[in-house]
Amino acid sequence: MAWTTPATFTTGEAVTAAKMNAQVRDNLGFLYGAKVASVGAISTANVPSATWTLINYAFEVVDTIGAWTAGQPSRFTPPVAGYYLVTTSVAWSADATETGYRSCRLWVNGTTLYDQDVRPAMNATQQTKAQRVIYFNGATDFVETQVYHTKGSDHALSSTGQYSDLIWIGA
Repeated sequence: MAWTTPATFTTGEAVTAAKMNAQVRDNLGFLYGAKVASVGAISTANVPSATWTLINYAFEVVDTIGAWTAGQPSRFTPPVAGYYLVTTSVAWSADATETGYRSCRLWVNGTTLYDQDVRPAMNATQQTKAQRVIYFNGATDFVETQVYHTKGSDHALSSTGQYSDLIWIGA
């Protein structure tokens, strides 16, 4: 259901059921309905050292607007224009030979960095997280999560999972 720009009624104008449904019922339904997507991955995929690597999500928890598809598993492409809160969390596996740092970032349209979390590596399962309010045009804009580390060799993500959420907050 799409948003209909509210009309300005004039004196003497006939208010029909169709107009009331479009102006009131449908717009309230649009505002009331949740616009959210949440995806996850339970993966021990190896991430190459010193290379920004996309996270490919394996399943959706919820997607009320069709922003994620298995055909493009690394991205959200919201079909409703507006501002969204985008969050991502990446679990890195523990490794006794930890050196360097671990990072994740929100990457929009394959060109623009919106948020990045960089943490020193440690010998424990470790989370890197990023979040930002981002405007999407409702047609072609998309966001992806990329990961990076400087261990010097491949490093596995933890099987405790990776996730990303997209929550519409307004036009």
